Amino acid sequence: MIDTLHLGLSYSCNMKCKHCFVDKQKDNLDIDKLKKTIDYLDKNGLFFVIYTFGEPLLAKEFWNIAEYVSGKKIIQTLMTNGSLITKNNIKKLKKNHINNIYISLDSVHEVKHDLNRGYNGSFKRAINAFKLLQYDFNVGMAITVNDNNINEMNEFVELAERIGIKNISFLRQRENNSIIKLSKKDEYEEFYIKYLCSDMKINILFHDPSLLKITNDLYRNNKIDLTIYEKYYDMNSCHYNTTLSIEPNGNVKHCNLINKNIGNINDNNIEKILKIGSEKNECISYCAKLSK
Repeated sequence: MIDTLHLGLSYSCNMKCKHCFVDKQKDNLDIDKLKKTIDYLDKNGLFFVIYTFGEPLLAKEFWNIAEYVSGKKIIQTLMTNGSLITKNNIKKLKKNHINNIYISLDSVHEVKHDLNRGYNGSFKRAINAFKLLQYDFNVGMAITVNDNNINEMNEFVELAERIGIKNISFLRQRENNSIIKLSKKDEYEEFYIKYLCSDMKINILFHDPSLLKITNDLYRNNKIDLTIYEKYYDMNSCHYNTTLSIEPNGNVKHCNLINKNIGNINDNNIEKILKIGSEKNECISYCAKLSK
């Protein structure tokens, strides 16, 4: 059963992030077929739609699809760089029941963040977006962890507390179909252990299969209880069988970490594509790379 759909409506973006792993191509998504795909997935257990890839608010069909999805009991999450968050857009986000919004942040330092984004003023715009959204939406920071910001993880938490943000998502940077190696891996793992063993008020999400062994060890050594263990073990696990990714050119993958498509919704219906994907089972040949 597919319960989560990562949906890219356009490759367009107004920033040029150094860590971006998206293979940008031409937008070529058949919107009518996308709606049929959403209908099928909805009838078969779809619960989350996450708007991602380029900057979603630049996609010409964003509001059309958001309105369509809002008519179903599906939780919508917007991943954005925050530069296009305006009072007018906030009204439209509310109207279309997009309650979860994560804004990308690469550093707590303005110059460093702007340099990585290739966009002067992007840090100020992100902070302003946090302030505009925090009272009416479930808002979080989305941070791609790499060697350039791994020493700032505690500072991200401090910044979130300072501006009233209650959620942080740490995603380990990807490259060449795998998560990257970290030169300060010990520091990263120490932060993870400290967080799981503490009573921090910030809700922190981690997305990194290399943390599974640590999570197991913490539970076996009675450092965390069963509830925390189950939450973070599931969070860092592979969700190949329950997740789908649709790109702005119509390509479908079970996992956007894997550079293999199982089909294209412009050419085939989603039921047939999912059957092909289960037969290929392409995840097996790649999963070993995830924990390097």
